[in-house]
Amino acid sequence: MPRDATPTEPAHVPALDGIRGLAILLVMLIHLWCTPQWTAIDHVLGVGVNLGWFGVDLFFVLSGYLITGILLDAKGAEHYFRNFYLRRVLRIFPLYYLVLIVSLYVLPRALPADKAERFGSIADDARYYWLYVSNFAIARAGKTRHGVLDVTWSLAIEEQFYLLWPALVSLCSRRALARIAAGVAVASLATRVGLHYFSSYNNFSIYVLTPCRLDGLAVGAILAAWAREPGGLARFRRPARAAFFATLPLVIAIPVAEEIFEPPNNFGVGFGSIFITFGFSLLAVLFGGLLILVVTAEPGSSLHRAFGSAFLRTFGKYSYGLYLFHLPIRALIRDRIYGPSNREARFHFPRLLGSELPGQLLFYFVAGAASLGVAWVSFQVFEKQFLKLKRAFPSGAAKGATPRP
Repeated sequence: MPRDATPTEPAHVPALDGIRGLAILLVMLIHLWCTPQWTAIDHVLGVGVNLGWFGVDLFFVLSGYLITGILLDAKGAEHYFRNFYLRRVLRIFPLYYLVLIVSLYVLPRALPADKAERFGSIADDARYYWLYVSNFAIARAGKTRHGVLDVTWSLAIEEQFYLLWPALVSLCSRRALARIAAGVAVASLATRVGLHYFSSYNNFSIYVLTPCRLDGLAVGAILAAWAREPGGLARFRRPARAAFFATLPLVIAIPVAEEIFEPPNNFGVGFGSIFITFGFSLLAVLFGGLLILVVTAEPGSSLHRAFGSAFLRTFGKYSYGLYLFHLPIRALIRDRIYGPSNREARFHFPRLLGSELPGQLLFYFVAGAASLGVAWVSFQVFEKQFLKLKRAFPSGAAKGATPRP
């Protein structure tokens, strides 16, 4: 971009909001599941719902694609580093630190003693959350630490990745960057294999450690580089379709098989020995293929309509607030409706053929709507005020920088 050119924002692609919406819905699907598995149907559905954590990997692929694309389009612009990091700060930090302050200083004083112990303190590890390295505290403990703040592990991974990535983008050609990203993905797989078989880290620690979770970000970065080559992503549509339909049955079948044939683990579906090592690579390929198919979908096609729908785009637009708010809202509604955690004292929804599934569906609707409402208010009243300041720090992307399919 010429030095005297006026930087503008890259064009917005509505379907990418739809992908983000699918990602947050998958995460909420697992986190809002509260039904005891009374029947075989409950158990089968519970196994499927427990795969909702795949939504985090979809977030990683999308983030790698969008952020790398922004950096590539801004490459060579004035204040490249300053504007990128300040824009990230304005988008991520205000709500993150507001939630952190409320969780660490308000909740301990507002909750009953038993709840405050679980939701209001993280012993001496608070500094990890303040410094955006909460995933390392969680990995060291090998388990979740805080009922509200533990979702920040994935945000921490993204921010750690983007400490170094802008420098690499500025120094490398697009093709070199794609090769580096491919190497990062392979190294991430090798790290998981090494830690799983030759270290004392448990599978949950591997799940949240940054070096183990770079596959999705790397695949997204590769797609961003390819999108800016002649022909864009449209030339990869056929292999993307093949990759998507080849990996989809694998990412479902492997966790289910491990659930049936491996000894029980304490972490949930998808934390068996095969999926904790190779599964994240499969998910990166799956969601990379999906991203290509969505952004290259013909207008009017079913895929274009689905990911361009107001429903998915609405959840995508408010996904950041939803991600941070849905767990405490879940806890509040669950405790008010379901009653004490003691099963004998717990209020039960009326059963249908022995299952509480109808009550679970109601809970999804109520907790999901409440979470969306709070996220909407947060965006309109709080987050938007900081986002307005991004105008002072233009991304540097040239007009029309968003690549054609």
